[in-house]
Amino acid sequence: MSKKDGAPKNRDFLVLGIVGVLLIGGFIALTFKLIDQEDKHVRDVEKVRISEDFSEDLMGSDYDSDTVNSIVDRNPNATNCDLSAVTVTDALMPKVAKLKLLKELNLSHSKVTDAGLKYIEHMPLSKLDLSGTAVSDAGLESITKIPTMFKLDLSSTKVTDAGMKKLASLPVLGIIVVNGTAISDEGVKSMQSCKSMKRIYVGSTRVTNEFLKYAAPMDLFAIYCENTAVTGDGIRKYLKDTKLRKLGLDHCNIGDSDVPAIMAAAPGLQVLSAGNTKITDAGLMQLARLLSLKSVRVGECRGITTAGTKRFSQVRPDCKIETHLF
Repeated sequence: MSKKDGAPKNRDFLVLGIVGVLLIGGFIALTFKLIDQEDKHVRDVEKVRISEDFSEDLMGSDYDSDTVNSIVDRNPNATNCDLSAVTVTDALMPKVAKLKLLKELNLSHSKVTDAGLKYIEHMPLSKLDLSGTAVSDAGLESITKIPTMFKLDLSSTKVTDAGMKKLASLPVLGIIVVNGTAISDEGVKSMQSCKSMKRIYVGSTRVTNEFLKYAAPMDLFAIYCENTAVTGDGIRKYLKDTKLRKLGLDHCNIGDSDVPAIMAAAPGLQVLSAGNTKITDAGLMQLARLLSLKSVRVGECRGITTAGTKRFSQVRPDCKIETHLF
């Protein structure tokens, strides 16, 4: 065969080769594009995912109820669901109720009311956050039907002392948060029958020193009563050699003369929050003798200076001192 006869065939093979390369390249490009689209879809889904291990925080999101419905449908075995600040209403609660294994549910700042809580009565919930909702004492009837409830956050709700009395029947309730509610000393008194109670948060409520009288026998691990009428006199009178490890007294009428009472009240205290009180450098140095102390917060205490905090840190390098409020 002559060279002239072979040339066209070579050109044909060359053209076929080029076409083949282009086809393969196009196929590869298309494949990567599809993979990228799939990855994008997965990323979009993960932004609102509710899984068996965790759920993404949707706070401030603009996801509508249809989206939440879809998420719930795709995660029937979820154990942790965070719907805080999403447009969740009572109408959506039957859908949430389909999560039969749910143990932690965050509905803070949602539009759920007393009526919507009846749908979660059957759930094995151990943690429930209803802070910032319109829930009132009436809705707590549903909560009392959840015997596994351990931590309940009712901050900034319409709950009163009457509601607290209902909650006392929960067998394993260990943490109650009612900051910014209308409860008083009587509400805490009703919780004395709750033998598993370990932490009470009553900041910005109507409690007084009498609250400490009722809290003292409860063998609590933590008390946070910031911005209340609790004073050093109450600590001195009602708290003696307790097992408290954490104590929150921010914005309370506490001064240097009350520091010895605090130390005697909780000899094993590890965290003290006393921001915006009358404690000064002198009181801070008294606290340095409390060897169990691991963290002390004294933000906005006018009597505490930079020199005072430096001196404290030199004496107690093992204790963290924080000079800002949370």
